[in-house]
Amino acid sequence: MKRKIQRKMILSVYGMFWFQAFKRKNRILPSTVVIICPNGNGNCTELAVRYLVLFLRKKHYQDAIFIVETGHDYKIVKDKDNKEVATEEQKDVLVTTIEEKEVQIFKGDDRPIAVMIDNHKDAWPQGGIQKAYMVYEIIAEGGETRLMALFKGQEIDEIGPVRSARHYFIDYVMENDAIYTHFGQSPQAQSDLKKFSIDDINGIAEDGTTFWRTKSKAAPHNAMTSTEKLLQSAKNKKYKTTSK
Repeated sequence: MKRKIQRKMILSVYGMFWFQAFKRKNRILPSTVVIICPNGNGNCTELAVRYLVLFLRKKHYQDAIFIVETGHDYKIVKDKDNKEVATEEQKDVLVTTIEEKEVQIFKGDDRPIAVMIDNHKDAWPQGGIQKAYMVYEIIAEGGETRLMALFKGQEIDEIGPVRSARHYFIDYVMENDAIYTHFGQSPQAQSDLKKFSIDDINGIAEDGTTFWRTKSKAAPHNAMTSTEKLLQSAKNKKYKTTSK
């Protein structure tokens, strides 16, 4: 009974945006998913995270690898008969899997490009996200989530809709040594972009050149870009475009 109550709780907490996101048909999903659980979030308990991952995998993410960040340690979660394997030195790592699958994240020396992607229902379906090698998803204001997709060494004709920067994504921009693409920013993000000298491409300054507006969606859910235009903008700004 306790386990059923816990499952009902996690579906209740996450149900609104998860169900909206995953009930759509024919959605192509990335092979690596990062779920962020901020410090102090009581709903993001270890048991709740397990249920969330099992639910997502059962419904849509059959082959994905989940990286669950609780604020301090990463827990790599796969799935096999709900069994957990952890060494004494790796008490924070949960490993359960149906099949072994190697995910190649980095290839070549192209510098990653991080793009803020709109996840509002009016932005669906997004463009280019299925070609990202990693996607970060964090709960933003209003309970909705915002995505940051990472691209590397690919030519993608349409990426977006692109939305504004948030400061809590900047840590992940820095750890990937990525060029940060966004369309506007929050006040704190603006401060951090300057403070940490982030190489960024801002759609507000380049609307109509690096970015264009698609007619299939309404503003502000219609700003699109491409890897070709982003790389050209990066070169114009003299950003380095290779990374070790």
